[in-house]
Amino acid sequence: MSGPHISRESLEWTRPMLEELCVDVRESLEAWADQPDDAQSELIEKAMAACETVQRSLAVLNFESGDLMARAMRDALSALLAETSDRDQTVQTVLEATAILPDYLDYVETSGTDQIVMILPVINDLRVLAGQNALDKADFFPVQLRGVRPPADEADGDPSFLDLRRQFQLALRNYLTGGRDPQQFGAVREALFRVRNHPLLPNGLRRLAWALAGLAELIELEHSNFTPDISRHFSRLDALLKEVCGDADQLAIGERADSAVRAVLFLVASSDAQTDLTEQLKQGFNWPEALPDAQLEPSIYLAGRNRELIQAVTEAAQEDLARIKETLGSQLDSD
Repeated sequence: MSGPHISRESLEWTRPMLEELCVDVRESLEAWADQPDDAQSELIEKAMAACETVQRSLAVLNFESGDLMARAMRDALSALLAETSDRDQTVQTVLEATAILPDYLDYVETSGTDQIVMILPVINDLRVLAGQNALDKADFFPVQLRGVRPPADEADGDPSFLDLRRQFQLALRNYLTGGRDPQQFGAVREALFRVRNHPLLPNGLRRLAWALAGLAELIELEHSNFTPDISRHFSRLDALLKEVCGDADQLAIGERADSAVRAVLFLVASSDAQTDLTEQLKQGFNWPEALPDAQLEPSIYLAGRNRELIQAVTEAAQEDLARIKETLGSQLDSD
């Protein structure tokens, strides 16, 4: 799940400044707990300004994950300033982010690639604290879509679009009403192949049917389950087939179908099962390049001095917050 290549030279030049800005954020948060309300606001605003500078710098470098993390840090601090987030959790998470980001910059400079899934959990923690929706890994699954033409089998002939939709609906209904036997999903896969093979359908719709056929095979082989989340992808295809049977713009239908292909392929790629069909999908959508290594976790690169720093600073911040709460509680009791 590697992202676009990052210029090592550009990152090498800007890294010292970015790491210093992370230190500024950390020091502002360390000082924040001991200051009166007015000074606290100034320190949070200073930390937010540092995060915004980091975000803008990384955006210029086309560093998507770093851009998102710095933006999420700023938004979480904004929620802290507005007192709309959990104080302890926000401080702890932002402090962790200030230690993770420099280590991740080191990883990106070494590898030359931006793998957003490595730090997406931290980004999502920050976004939730800021009152925003978490991001989905599938949105960042870098597969090749443009120019990919699914295989076509002339033996299928050219059934009408309406017949294709009816065959797909019938196969899916038989599975749902037949006790959900995984073996019955083979008929769904065959119906999807007929959609994939039709030369007159928009390529985006054929790509979606091809990806869903791979997912259907995993369900048939019991490597995946037909969950409500997965069922929505099959319903999406049915809705698009309904549109293409009418007078809808086929180009627009193809584009909407492609927006769903990435999520389906991510589900297929996340499975450990290997079949001839999943191998075809890997080759067709250029997975060998998109998935050069196993997914990395933050624990791989978050180590050494920054791990110790997180623990030390977080413990200190929690102690300061506990002391402040105790003092305020004593004052309220005396009043």
